[in-house]
Amino acid sequence: MNKDDWREQDDLKILKQYIDEDETEKAFELFIDLSNKTKMIKLMEELIGIGEYILEKVEGEERGRVLGTLGNLYFNVGKLEDAEKYYLKALEFYIQLAKKDESNMKYVAGALNNLGNLYHVMNKPSEAEKAFKDALTIREDVGDANELATTLSCLGLLYSNIAEFEKAKEYYEKALVTKLNALNKENYLQNLNDLGTILNNLGTVYNALKEIDKAEESYKKAIEVYEELLKHDERVEDLLCGALNNLASLYIDCGELDRAQRLIDRIKKYESFLPPDLRVRVTLNNAKILESKDMKKAAEEYLRAGSMAFILFRNYGMNTINFIYCFEKVEKIGEGKIKGDANIMKRAMLKTYFGIEKDKEIKEVECSKRGRAILDALKGNFKLEVKNDIDLAAYIIASEVKKKSGF
Repeated sequence: MNKDDWREQDDLKILKQYIDEDETEKAFELFIDLSNKTKMIKLMEELIGIGEYILEKVEGEERGRVLGTLGNLYFNVGKLEDAEKYYLKALEFYIQLAKKDESNMKYVAGALNNLGNLYHVMNKPSEAEKAFKDALTIREDVGDANELATTLSCLGLLYSNIAEFEKAKEYYEKALVTKLNALNKENYLQNLNDLGTILNNLGTVYNALKEIDKAEESYKKAIEVYEELLKHDERVEDLLCGALNNLASLYIDCGELDRAQRLIDRIKKYESFLPPDLRVRVTLNNAKILESKDMKKAAEEYLRAGSMAFILFRNYGMNTINFIYCFEKVEKIGEGKIKGDANIMKRAMLKTYFGIEKDKEIKEVECSKRGRAILDALKGNFKLEVKNDIDLAAYIIASEVKKKSGF
């Protein structure tokens, strides 16, 4: 754990002490603060229990804040139905408050925006759109530019994810103008962070619409924003690398491989900060660049990218890149053992995980210990020492092959 994690553990002990001593007000404030800043799943799960206890002790606006915070905690630990329950309770609570005092409408908008995010993640685009647009109507009336930019950006992301790119462009451009007008010294770094996200996402929309010059400009501005944040010791290395990789993808598609390579080289300085899904995409881009220089190294990178993507899909349900495409690419450009490994791994995945080519035999081909492990698993036994991501992918596949073969 890092220093922040240790500090949060200390805060948790203090929070429990406040509860034991029946210091409800102090417990409430620390619960809200700790819930808003922690990134540790185990701590969030503990905070859920504490929050549900505090909920029975507080009234008025404090009750609404606890309801919304519990919704956020359940959302962050992936318990989406529970998150919906608390978000709806928070919404109803704030609607009742707003009937008595219209200044509480801003909290109604916040609850609606939370519901929109939840429905977006739950793949309920119609419900998400309605929640966001209801929040937008209120926030346009309230006049808080930062909150307005947030909802506009949420709508942009929603439309982008359902491939309605013209609508996404419209809302992201509105969000950009609104956020630029809202930049000020108060919460400056958070506003700058939000600006970087809008610019990066807008670049992706422009790219999808083939507005290449605008996409390039937007990505470059996002990179500038994240570099500025790094100067203020903000931990945005992953966001910076995401924007760099998006720009690299654009250059690769345009055939400007040298420019793409320079961006990938910049990303390598921050490799330890990369989340797994971004590491996969960076590896894939590196493979595409290497394809014009060194087919052997390119095949290795494609196999690594495909293996990493498969692991994330198999173990965490994360969809990153088309890993089957990566294995097919290795079959096409690779030679010898690596080509055989890719063939065996792909065919075993198709049979075992997707029920495709069930009747086709996985043939013996030249392969390394990875492919051999999968072939041996078909006979009921295999051994494979795991040293890297490719080994791990082969091990997972072999284990499933052995299981499905009845051993």
